[in-house]
Amino acid sequence: RVYVYQPDGFSYERWLKGLQAGQSFVTTGPMIDVTVNRIHARPGHVFSDVKRGTLFEVNGVVSSAAPLDRIELVVNGKVDHTIAGKSRQTELGGYETFFEDSVKIDGSSWLAVRCFEKHSSQRIRFAHTAPWWVEIEGKPLRPRREQADWFVQRTEEEIARNTGVLSAEQLAEFHEALAAWKKIQATAR
Repeated sequence: RVYVYQPDGFSYERWLKGLQAGQSFVTTGPMIDVTVNRIHARPGHVFSDVKRGTLFEVNGVVSSAAPLDRIELVVNGKVDHTIAGKSRQTELGGYETFFEDSVKIDGSSWLAVRCFEKHSSQRIRFAHTAPWWVEIEGKPLRPRREQADWFVQRTEEEIARNTGVLSAEQLAEFHEALAAWKKIQATAR
C-alpha cells in the first residue's frame, strides 16, 4: 500500500498532489512518520544549495503490530547505517518506536528511511519512505555503475528476446532506451 501524508485532512486532490510530490511511504504493515532537519520536511522535499558535508537530522516514529527488527537509513540506494530505536508496547497492544539519527551528505544524493518488523508469521513486514533529495552545486547525482550496467544488460536481453516478435518500429523504442542507458552508463560512478 502507498500512504500519502495529509496534514491538512484528506481530499482526493490533496492526496494526488502529495503523491506526485513524493510525500509518501509504502508499507506492508508498519506506519512510518519521518521528518528531516526538524523542519517537518516530508519525503519528496528537495534541499537545494546545500554545502558538502552537511549533517541531516532524521527524526521519526514507527507504529507497528510487533516490535521492529531494524530501522535503516538508505542513501543513494545503499544502507548507510542502522538507526537505533527501541520498540515500546502501547496500551492498545501495538508498538511504537521513536528514533533520531543523522547522516552527513557529501554530494547530491537521495535519502530514505525503511524499517522491518519482527513478525511471527515469517512474512516480511516493512515500510519504506519516498526519498528526500539533496542538491549540492557542482556535485550532480550520478547513478552507481552496477545500476546502469543492470539496465543496459536488461535492455539488451529484451531486444534479443523480442527480435523477430516485435516490429522494427517497436524494437526501435528498445534501441532508443539502450542508447540512453549506455549514455548514462558512461557517466556512472
